[in-house]
Amino acid sequence: MVNELFFECYNVAGVAYGVDSAFSYHHNVPPAHRKTGLIISSGYQNTHVLPVIDSKFQLVQARRVNIGGLNHINFLQRLIQLKNPSLAKHVTYWNSEQLCHRFCYYTPNYMQDLRSLKDRDLFRQFDRVIQFPFTQDTLAEVTEEEKQRIANTRKAQGMRLKERLDQKREEKIKDQEKELQELRELKKGKKDADDEDDYDETLKIHGFDSEKQLDELIVSVEAKLKKFKNKMAGIAEPEDPKEPPSFPLVDVPDAQLTPEQIKEKRKQKLMKAGYDARIRQRQEKDVQRQREEEETRLDDQHREANLERWLENTRAKRQGILDKIKERKKLKEQLSDRRSAASQSRMKTIAGLADDTGIDPIYGPKPRRKRKRKNDEDTFGADDEDWEVYKDLVHSSLLYLAFSPPLPPPPSHLPTLHR
Repeated sequence: MVNELFFECYNVAGVAYGVDSAFSYHHNVPPAHRKTGLIISSGYQNTHVLPVIDSKFQLVQARRVNIGGLNHINFLQRLIQLKNPSLAKHVTYWNSEQLCHRFCYYTPNYMQDLRSLKDRDLFRQFDRVIQFPFTQDTLAEVTEEEKQRIANTRKAQGMRLKERLDQKREEKIKDQEKELQELRELKKGKKDADDEDDYDETLKIHGFDSEKQLDELIVSVEAKLKKFKNKMAGIAEPEDPKEPPSFPLVDVPDAQLTPEQIKEKRKQKLMKAGYDARIRQRQEKDVQRQREEEETRLDDQHREANLERWLENTRAKRQGILDKIKERKKLKEQLSDRRSAASQSRMKTIAGLADDTGIDPIYGPKPRRKRKRKNDEDTFGADDEDWEVYKDLVHSSLLYLAFSPPLPPPPSHLPTLHR
């Protein structure tokens, strides 16, 4: 079909088909140098190497290398992106291809051209400054009619949302009114009940332990219902100051209370303890905040009055903190070595405590030793300084466990619990 187009449509005199690199070889190489040569044909995805010996192609010795113009473009793109990280998103494949075709070339002698670039004048000839295309984002102009239409759409959406919310509130109010009516009917059932025990049984069936619990739920539902109705009507409820809770049964003796009241008294004791703890914590925070504010004020006053003295105190505090950190690091290094004095002292402390309490530091409980004297009393803890040993023991044990290798396993005859 191609031949037919050439001869019938375009009136071509003659057509020859062959390898494009061979045609280029015959066209670009003078006849005197065509006898022996090497053709390197670089394409888009690969490169062919064709040897020519005695003016004949050695197709058996031809080779293909999977490196072509695509690799060159990708390599150029990566180079530009690495040297200009801020332009990474602008250096697309299309831009790199255009730069490669417009400004890159194949050098016949790479090392010679590289040395020649030391000349500044020649370097300026090869130097290229590329300005990437910049497009400023332009906001589409909105007409007054379009603005009005958008505003009306938002207003309509807001009205629909408000209607849905009002409908949900109305449904919730109806459900709460129904629940409140049922609770009131249950409350009125006390008059119709023949016996108080029957009424208590009815309350238990409905999930109430006592009549007081029913009354509390009625009050809670009435408050919620009132709040919803006021919100629907747009009435702002005044905020009542919170009154401290009362615990009337805490100071009443148990002899004057019934079993139910004694249970309630226990609950009130727990509630009062929690309330008092919160009050103390709040007061401690206030005192701490006032102390910090006073310290900050005095520090600022001291700094403004005598800056040199303030700097000396600050440096002294900093040096004290650094000294503590150095001591802690030194202690860690000593405890990491089992032969150090700190490690030996720690092990002696553990051994002494274990010997007194009947607990081996590795293998767990052991039989107690009989005391030599009958009236030998244990006076440990009578002096406050006795308890300092536990602080040293805990601190050194944590550091030792963090820096020492695991202990050897205990004998197999011991119970698993002591392991």
